[in-house]
Parts: sequence; structure tokens; C-alpha cells
Amino acid sequence: MHAAALLRRYSEEKSESAFAELVRRYLPLVYGAAIRRVGGDVHLAEDVTQSVFMAVARDAARLAGHPDLTGWLFTTTRFLAAKTVRTERRRQLREQVAALEPASDFNPAEAPERLRPVLDDVMMELRELDRQMLLMLQHRRNR
Repeated sequence: MHAAALLRRYSEEKSESAFAELVRRYLPLVYGAAIRRVGGDVHLAEDVTQSVFMAVARDAARLAGHPDLTGWLFTTTRFLAAKTVRTERRRQLREQVAALEPASDFNPAEAPERLRPVLDDVMMELRELDRQMLLMLQHRRNR
């Protein structure tokens, strides 16, 4: 059965077997693109893959008329993987910053050393122009 027919069957009849067949056909494509985009992180790739197929389920009626489901799946996978990686990076950054929160035995003299590991990550989160300005100021100060 053609993918468009499976999508129509799923959207009109809520056929689980039609949706399962779509997943079976396209899982290697979606998961393969996801694992490459998330740098080999299996858990993130699984999350991205699940998100893509949730989007397929949500938009099945519209996708039944799409001229290139394979292209849509690939593009959607890339978009959701990039979004997932950004979200994960921000989560990790928040955790690193939280780990640097002052404790009762906090020594201000140690602050620069404790911040050093996260500074580059924070800099990469800035807009390019802001990052350039800070780097230029740092360069002038270090002369």
C-alpha cells in the first residue's frame, strides 16, 4: 500500500496497523538522520524519532496529500534534532551554572577558576555580534 493511502487510512479510520506500517517503512530513514544530527546520542535520537512520528500522527490528513513524504520526514527530523540539541545544550548549561552556585563554604577567590569550564559554552549561546564584542573587550584587556 502506498504511503499516502496509509496516511489516509490512519487519519480517517485511526488504523493502528496503517500507522505501524508507516513507522516500519520510514523508521530507518528517520532514526538514521536523527542519530547523525544529535552526534550519536542514542537517547536523543530516540526522542527525536518519536517526535517526528508524533508529528506524522498529528498531521496525517495533511501529509496524505504531500508530494514528498520522504523529504518531509527528513526535513522534519533535521529540524527537530537541531531543536533537541539546542534544548539539551541549554539544559546542560543550566546544570553547570547551578553547580557553580555559591555554597556556604564559597570562596570568592575561586570563582574565576570555577567559572572557566562554562565560559566557552555561555559565549556560544550569545548572538554573534555580542560574542564578538566581548571577545574584543577581553583581547584589549589582556594586552
